[in-house]
Amino acid sequence: MGQRRVMILWAVGNMWERFSLSRKEAIQCSFIAVGLSLAIDGSHDMEISLKGIDMGKLVEDLRDWTVGGLEQPILDVDSDGQE
Repeated sequence: MGQRRVMILWAVGNMWERFSLSRKEAIQCSFIAVGLSLAIDGSHDMEISLKGIDMGKLVEDLRDWTVGGLEQPILDVDSDGQE
């Protein structure tokens, strides 16, 4: 690996470490808001906050994932692979 890449990786890593220590609460809140750090059992799904998304429908669809998941479009594919 070239020295330039090593220096860039070192600088980015160093800044991420500093940022993550100084903005720990902001990072944790962001992960909660998009659902990355919530319990998998769905008990905290109402904490998800995505701009422009109907949260009631999202939570309902997430809870139903075990019985078919989110609605997926049905594609009509011919035997030659064309839609």
